[in-house]
Amino acid sequence: MTAKTRIYSLAAAAWAGFYVVLYVLTVRRQGNDPAWWYVTLVCAPLVLSVAAGVEGATPRAGKALLVALVLFVFSALLGVASIGLLLVPSVVAAAVAAGAIGREPAAR
Repeated sequence: MTAKTRIYSLAAAAWAGFYVVLYVLTVRRQGNDPAWWYVTLVCAPLVLSVAAGVEGATPRAGKALLVALVLFVFSALLGVASIGLLLVPSVVAAAVAAGAIGREPAAR
């Protein structure tokens, strides 16, 4: 299931990148400075998801995706008061990618 892992890992990263840009633009539009610790917290699983997507369906990629999943959930919970729920697609994509590692393709 290497292809499924790669696609969903990179999709999680792409959505998280979109979220970070949207977060920074939203906060700046409100006249505030973004919380850079939060941007870093969201970018860490983004990098892990990209690395897992490049790596493919390996045990190391699985561990990276699990860490990314935990960090995405934590980031979404921290940002739930503003736009944190927009991270849910990244959470789902990382979970699907992590679940696809080690599974056999379905019989046809």
